[in-house]
Amino acid sequence: MSYPTVHFVSCVSKKRAVPSPARELYQSPWFRKARAYVEAQGGPWFILSAEHGLLRPEQVVGPYERTLNRMGVAARRAWAARVLEQWD
Repeated sequence: MSYPTVHFVSCVSKKRAVPSPARELYQSPWFRKARAYVEAQGGPWFILSAEHGLLRPEQVVGPYERTLNRMGVAARRAWAARVLEQWD
């Protein structure tokens, strides 16, 4: 059995100032390149958000300031468990 490739793109700090679909919220050049790449692949993709966990590209969310870099080990583990639960 063959499974489709699923891509995950990490969130970035540069965001629009208003709630937007997640694919449009993140504004860095890196994110735009990663988005263009995964969308060109034609398969499913998700955004890994420090605030929301796993986001569908069309999911509307507001800007936020949370980053995994500032989370302690326990908080990052809780975030990872949340993402796995969302994926399931």
